Amino acid sequence: MPNVEIRPLSLLEKTCMNNAFVSFEFNVDQDCIEIHFNAEGRDKLFQHFRTALEAHDHQHLMTSEWGGGELSSEKQGNSNRLINHVKIIPWRE
Repeated sequence: MPNVEIRPLSLLEKTCMNNAFVSFEFNVDQDCIEIHFNAEGRDKLFQHFRTALEAHDHQHLMTSEWGGGELSSEKQGNSNRLINHVKIIPWRE
């Protein structure tokens, strides 16, 4: 796993996300969730998971249409349904 600095994302980072690409999509035909991402998107996802674990608090990932910018609004699978809001919830051990 890459060494990623753990800190909350700024508003600028949330809206710009550089070249990061992440989308969560529901594949209706196979009844499963697909996660599409590139390397930068993977790093951002790791950062959100680490922040949630360290803060013992949930994280919201949303498309820009839903007030976020962490998730892409570009659907990758033709028959998929785009998921606009993902909530990451850490469990205490």
